[in-house]
Amino acid sequence: MAQAAKGQLCEWCFKRLLSHLEEAPDLVAHIRAQVIPAMGGAQGERVDASKEAPLPLRADAMEDTDDLFGRLVDWAAALAAEMGVKPPEAAVGLWDGADQCRGFRAATGPVAAYRLALEVTKWLSGRAESIAYLPSAEAFTTAVIELVRTYRKRYPMAPRPPRRYQPKPCPVCNEAALFVHWPDNTAAGVEVKCEVCHHVVEADWEKIMKEQIE
Repeated sequence: MAQAAKGQLCEWCFKRLLSHLEEAPDLVAHIRAQVIPAMGGAQGERVDASKEAPLPLRADAMEDTDDLFGRLVDWAAALAAEMGVKPPEAAVGLWDGADQCRGFRAATGPVAAYRLALEVTKWLSGRAESIAYLPSAEAFTTAVIELVRTYRKRYPMAPRPPRRYQPKPCPVCNEAALFVHWPDNTAAGVEVKCEVCHHVVEADWEKIMKEQIE
C-alpha cells in the first residue's frame, strides 16, 4: 500500500475521493431522470390529478437515487458527529426512526435532486482534508468510490473524456511512451508500461502518476 500522504489516505486515494464526490451529483440527477422518462427537467412540480393516465414510473431508479443520496447523507452525518460539527443543511430532517436517511421526497425531480446531492458532496469535499485524518477515512473513501462506481455501471452516462498524460521516456527503448494504466475505481493492478516496447516498469507508480497527470 502506498504511504499515506493525507492523514489515513495516500495522495492518489485522496484525489479519487474528491473525483467521485464531484461526480456523484451528476449521477444522482441522471438516475433521477430515469424515474419517469418524460420528466427530464421536471423539478417536483405537481401533476394535475385530472390527467387521463399517470406516466410510467421506474421504482428501481427511485430506490437507487434514494440509496445513493441516502448513503452520502449517512456518511456526512457520521463524519459530522465524529468531527463535532453540524451536518449539511440538506441532510437535516431526512432520517427515519432507525437513524438512516430515507432519501428524496417522491416528487423530487432531477435538478432538485442534483442540488441536494451537490450540497452534501460539497460539504464532504470542503472537509476532505480533515476527514482524511479520521479513523473512518479509509472506510469512507472506499464506500464512496464503490457507491459511485456501482451506480455508474448500472446507469451509464455519456463516456467521460480520456485521461490526459505527459508521457515519460522508457528506460529500455528511450521513447517518450511510458504511461500509467490503472483500473477505474482502485489502485490495485496499476501498471506503468511503455506503449512502444511494452516494457513494464517496476517502480513507485504513485510517484510516476503524479508526474504524468496534467
